[in-house]
Amino acid sequence: MNYTDEFDQAVIDRYKAAPAVRQVAVRMGQTEKSIELKSAGMSITQHRIAEMDYRCDWGEVYTEAPEMILHHSKNAVDLIDSAVRIWCFPAATSGLRNLHNEAINSIKTIRQRIDPALYGIERELDPCKAARNAYDAIENKALRAFRNLFDSANTVQIPPSKLRTHHVNGIRQTVTDFQNDLRIWAGQLQERIGSS
Repeated sequence: MNYTDEFDQAVIDRYKAAPAVRQVAVRMGQTEKSIELKSAGMSITQHRIAEMDYRCDWGEVYTEAPEMILHHSKNAVDLIDSAVRIWCFPAATSGLRNLHNEAINSIKTIRQRIDPALYGIERELDPCKAARNAYDAIENKALRAFRNLFDSANTVQIPPSKLRTHHVNGIRQTVTDFQNDLRIWAGQLQERIGSS
């Protein structure tokens, strides 16, 4: 089942029409905004959420919400693409001392982009949090795979000289699987709320 089936169809219709309506409103000079966010003391995620609140005009027909949501979800995919490239380049992982923490950070850093997208989705489109639940399931699957990979009970048969290679290969596979799942998640979102 596609998690976007839970989205409010009336909001989706408004989102699909928003770019055309906004073009007319901009030509008429009704939506000019300058962005002056005070972000001292905010995390990057909090800043991005505040920016969405500032720019999106929630509930209006000319909202920028779909563009902002899709922007953050696309950038989340770009972040994991970068992580996959790093884990696929052996020289990049040779100096890492704590593979377990590095592996988990590869997944956790995606939250700085996903959380603003999820905030926007939940604000009007998905009060049941189907998108969040779908993303959390993807993230938890990857984190569980890392826990299993680094569990000493699962690696007792591997000679110490081969253990690091085993870990790097397992991380690479898990991050690649996460990348594929995130691409599907973001693709379903694009298909559902992207402008036609």
